[in-house]
Amino acid sequence: MWKRSAGHAVDDRRADREAGASPPPPPPPHFALHPAEPAPLRDFTTTPNGQLFVDRRGERWLVAENKSAKAADAAVPEDVDAVTAAEQGGYLFVGTSGRVYRSNDPLGVVSAPKEPPSAMRWVAASGGAVVGVDAKNDLVRTTDGGATWKTALAHDLHT
Repeated sequence: MWKRSAGHAVDDRRADREAGASPPPPPPPHFALHPAEPAPLRDFTTTPNGQLFVDRRGERWLVAENKSAKAADAAVPEDVDAVTAAEQGGYLFVGTSGRVYRSNDPLGVVSAPKEPPSAMRWVAASGGAVVGVDAKNDLVRTTDGGATWKTALAHDLHT
């Protein structure tokens, strides 16, 4: 251990060794799988294999009917606010920014994101569609995984 003595750093382990004392054993190695604080769950969708949950850290879990849970090996690279099954197959994960990430598998590798037309203030997803409110308070919608975005009207939100 290092100590300060008369303005100088002193290694007291060195003094112990010089006095013939055995050094203390090193702490045992450990692996911290989980973060110190849980992240709030943001959304979920039903898959053929169970419920797919997403959270604010971009983490994903698939919870089977027997209540066993499996986590994705890698997180989406930003906070995820919404998830939906894509019309073309696979899953869409929508970041807080409005970026849309796609994966063929609920816990699989995600694609490079499709950018929204502008920064989003709020996003949601359902039925393969993503809607968002942008910085100008315009309601926008995509039905093709973020490839194209259009201004949404109230009647557009029913599908």
